[in-house]
Amino acid sequence: MAIHDLDMARFLMASEPVAVLASGSCQVSPEISALEGPEAFDTANVMVRFANGKDAIIDVCRQAPYGYDQRAEVLGTKGMMMTDNMHPSTARILSDKFCGALAARRRASADSSTAREPFVG
Repeated sequence: MAIHDLDMARFLMASEPVAVLASGSCQVSPEISALEGPEAFDTANVMVRFANGKDAIIDVCRQAPYGYDQRAEVLGTKGMMMTDNMHPSTARILSDKFCGALAARRRASADSSTAREPFVG
């Protein structure tokens, strides 16, 4: 469990792990609780320290009743990037510059709807 999440974290951090702290438990699949070691875990949390000094936090569960769920968030000094597979367009980038432009676009759209004119943006 989580091997692909660890690979994605390595890719996003552009660095290799130097320390890992993980915990796991059996919360949703009692049929695996009798297995040996971490094979009995269906839920886990992992904290990874990378060689470049950055940290990643990964949480995983074998069950997502609402559908297959994968998400990633990268926080930086200039903003945040989020991806998930729950929306048709999965990448969203949030920063002061982006949020200002988005607010201006929403205002223009609202203004055009009150004027009953089509919004072109």
